[in-house]
Amino acid sequence: METSWPWDGTVDGDATLAPYDEQEWDDNERMMFGSGGNSGVLAAPYGLNNFKVTQRGAGANMSVDVDTGAALVYGKRYKSTATVNLAIAANASGNPRIDRVVAVWNRQAVAYAGVTPNINPKTGRVAVLQGVPAGAPAAPALTQTAATVYMIPLAQVYVANGAASITNANITDEREVAQASGGMMLIERRVLTAAAPSISFSTIRDSFRHLRIVGQARTAAVVTSGSLAIVFNGGAGSYDWVQSIENTGGVTTTKGLADVKILGPLVTGASGAANYADGFEIDIPGYRETTFYKSVLYRGTLADSMAAGAMGVVRGTGFWRSTAAITSVSITRFGGGNFDAGSVFSLYGLQ
Repeated sequence: METSWPWDGTVDGDATLAPYDEQEWDDNERMMFGSGGNSGVLAAPYGLNNFKVTQRGAGANMSVDVDTGAALVYGKRYKSTATVNLAIAANASGNPRIDRVVAVWNRQAVAYAGVTPNINPKTGRVAVLQGVPAGAPAAPALTQTAATVYMIPLAQVYVANGAASITNANITDEREVAQASGGMMLIERRVLTAAAPSISFSTIRDSFRHLRIVGQARTAAVVTSGSLAIVFNGGAGSYDWVQSIENTGGVTTTKGLADVKILGPLVTGASGAANYADGFEIDIPGYRETTFYKSVLYRGTLADSMAAGAMGVVRGTGFWRSTAAITSVSITRFGGGNFDAGSVFSLYGLQ
């Protein structure tokens, strides 16, 4: 059956479906985000943060703090404008336990007692879903029933036998971002209205899994083309990289170890072919993880030989020798020189 909504009135056409019920409003929200994206943390909710779960800010004890944020929970929106502290139950079972911090709504007419604190009827809140102690404990299963109770995960909390406090080392992030189909969300876009020596993205939230930078740029440096230099968190640490350039003259490969930057894609310079600006993509997997060194993969065009009827492809990889989460990315033209006005750089978050 075909239908459309919302409309004023209740007489003409599809307006006869009004007034709209709860399920229709839920469906409206879910369709906005597409298949698979209708639940999760909202990435940039009007000045709020992203529901990150951490140890108690006033001093670690048997509780956790849930930062401010907003979420979409199967079509229903929930927001919190203040940090919420949630108690973690003591564990004297003799085995460890894994609890989950969840955002949950209760569509029922009675309180839902499956989490702590209980969720009142027609209410959405954050709460703790307690697990079962075991020698090799597993996280408790989420209840995701559209007609009654629906919850999404924010974090897992490891509760050791006899634990006296919960610290950040006991917390595993489980947040996913509610996104439109495709799983990629624009974080920030920069279009240069005047020449500039660098581009920095310094407001990177930790609610995504991976990052991608898509750009098209040209440099005023007096070269046919020149590489970009990529650094993280203000340039701290050292970097390894390898770059491969393929054109009609063959393949040229260069590398650097323990360098001060990752040598990235190339962009056409002032001595290159007129009106050409090179495009590129830079992927940064697992930017917020803290186990391994960070890796980078990129690819781009090479138009510096267009005047001679040739063009090329640039590919490369690199590592930042740090296990720290990436909180900023800076891109400059290696060897100096401004990016031309009209150059564009877009930062995306991916799941």
